[in-house]
Amino acid sequence: MDEERVLSSLRRDNPWWSKQSIDWDENYYKRSHYYMLRRQIEEEEITGLLGPRRVGKTTILKQIAEYLVEEKDVPTERIFFVQMDNPYLNSSLEDPLKDILEVYQDYILEDSFENIEEPVYIFLDEIQVLDNWAEKLKYWYDLDYELVFTITGSSSAKITAGSESLLGRIIDRNMLPLKFSETIKMKRECGEMDLEMEHQKNKHIMKSSFEKAIKEDDPKGLYRAFTKNTSFLRNDKSKIKPELERYLNRGGYPRIIQKEIEEGLDLDYASRKLENDAEKAIQKDASEIYDVSPDKLMKIAIFIADNTAQKLVKSSLSDFVGVSGSTAAKYVDHLEEAYIIHRSKHYSGSAAASERKQQKSYIWDPGFRNAIVGSLGGNYNMPPEEKGLVVESVCADHMKRLSYSIEGSKENVYFWDYQQGEVDIVLNISDKTVPIEVKYRDEVKKSDLKGLNRFIYDNGIDYGIVITKDKTDIMELREGKAVLIPLWSLLMMI
Repeated sequence: MDEERVLSSLRRDNPWWSKQSIDWDENYYKRSHYYMLRRQIEEEEITGLLGPRRVGKTTILKQIAEYLVEEKDVPTERIFFVQMDNPYLNSSLEDPLKDILEVYQDYILEDSFENIEEPVYIFLDEIQVLDNWAEKLKYWYDLDYELVFTITGSSSAKITAGSESLLGRIIDRNMLPLKFSETIKMKRECGEMDLEMEHQKNKHIMKSSFEKAIKEDDPKGLYRAFTKNTSFLRNDKSKIKPELERYLNRGGYPRIIQKEIEEGLDLDYASRKLENDAEKAIQKDASEIYDVSPDKLMKIAIFIADNTAQKLVKSSLSDFVGVSGSTAAKYVDHLEEAYIIHRSKHYSGSAAASERKQQKSYIWDPGFRNAIVGSLGGNYNMPPEEKGLVVESVCADHMKRLSYSIEGSKENVYFWDYQQGEVDIVLNISDKTVPIEVKYRDEVKKSDLKGLNRFIYDNGIDYGIVITKDKTDIMELREGKAVLIPLWSLLMMI
């Protein structure tokens, strides 16, 4: 091992060792995960932050490093950040984790971990590229030195499969592109938007009201809550709705929004950047992690993006890509594991029945989706049918996040269909089943809600939700009620 070259590489990732301070340019906006990590960094367990590339995982690690130095007075030499996907470290070192920790002890700490009495904070970015990472990390953790490990990863399969040996030693958190309400919060905190409402307080009130109405089977209470919310936000509505249109186009990747804050909206820039990120995430990272054809993996991603929010017909997918059905299914799994897509199962009476039926697939982020199918930039005018599918994808994403915040699981979100129609989303929350139809338009007729009416009848429930463009109402159906909620108002709650 060439210790001097290793040390030089590590110093580039840790410039604060020589400055004794951390000047991190991107600390102007802190996501909620930052505050979670601040609390968790005081715990004994390893913290894992999992999610796709470019959502800000590395940024948060460096914001935490700054917090430790500036607010906790931790000496900079006791903060160690390593990009585990560094090509030199991976290709040149026989045991990268062991070797870099030895160099760190010898040249930076100038002491052994065994002798250190104060915590040493070690951030390992993109750890899934390290062979047998969990076993190697477990070795260091079990030595019971004063080492505080925080790791990130962009492959759920590589992280969860490998972390079995760390059971009880690691706490995982997912980090995805920004929700719509987070983009509003980011712009507001950066001085880009001047809103009258107290967003966070209103968000908690609305979520509590939503959960209460669901638990009590109270469609009128749900209607009243959103009527009140729409009224409360009336002075900010003219600013929120245009932001929603931007979100449906360029999505919620923080770097794109940062550029928008600094220089204004540029959909061509967003398209180029997201296309480049897609190429890295799919054709490089995911294909290398899973050892599959990058071109075929990209074709499958494009197929799903072009058919987002629709049932995944495996025969059509395999024909499009030119691979067997089993190979196509394996590739789809890899895209989900890499946080590119997500899926919903069919709502059925049993788990076995749900598994047998076709699933719906979605791209996580609308901007990412639009970029890889050519619907972003170039003055592209998205037709209503395509926009409806993008809106449904955003709704499915946000419902999964809402389910996770209330139930601790994203697996409670389904879809349902029968021969004459379907229900876009079925939310199973607080022991209640809530069908949700997405109708992103100004007017909704009862004849548009045949699937919702049938679901209410078949499942013996009292009401469903219809997500509209701007209408709040309560509609009497033949078999129950439909509560109409504007998309912008709903997303501000989540």
